[in-house]
Amino acid sequence: ALPDLIPAHQPPGIVFCGHGRADGNALLLGDTALWDADNLDVCAGRWFHAIACYSAPALGLEAIARGVTAFVGYNGLVLADWETDAIPPQAQPIVAEILSVVSNRLHQDVRDEQALRRAIRDAYDVWVRWKSANHRQLRRMKTTFTSQAIDDLLRSLCVGLRLHVAPPQPSCG
Repeated sequence: ALPDLIPAHQPPGIVFCGHGRADGNALLLGDTALWDADNLDVCAGRWFHAIACYSAPALGLEAIARGVTAFVGYNGLVLADWETDAIPPQAQPIVAEILSVVSNRLHQDVRDEQALRRAIRDAYDVWVRWKSANHRQLRRMKTTFTSQAIDDLLRSLCVGLRLHVAPPQPSCG
C-alpha cells in the first residue's frame, strides 16, 4: 500500500520521478496511478516535487487542498529522453544537480517560483561550462546521451515549472 512507502521517520518532502497522466490527474508507475487525489493526503504536511509530465495543473491544486505544503510539478512534457548509464561519468554529478536542485531548494524552504527557475538555470550554467570545456571529448563518446538532451530538459523544467503553495496558517498570539 502507498502509505507503507512513506518512511516512519516522516521525511519533510517527497520526490516522484516518473510519468504523469496527460489529463494531469495522476502520477504513474507503469500504467498504475501511484499518486492521485485519492491518496495525496498521505503527503500532508510535506512538500512534493513531481518530476513528471503534466504533473502541475490539476494535481498541484489537489495536493494543496489535501494538506501538502508546497507542490512543484510541470505543465507540459518533461524531456528526459536518455538512459542514465548513457550520461558520461564526468557529467553525471552535473545532470544530477539539474534534476535535484528544485527538490533541494524546496527542502531549504524556498517557495518562490522564480527562485526555483533561477536555481535550475544556475545548475544548467555549470553544464554549459562543462560542455564548453569538454566538447571534443563529448563529441567522440559513443553514447545516446547528447548535449541537446540537456538543453531540452532545461527548457522543459524552466518553462513548465509550476509551484503551488499552501496559504500561510494564521498564528496564535
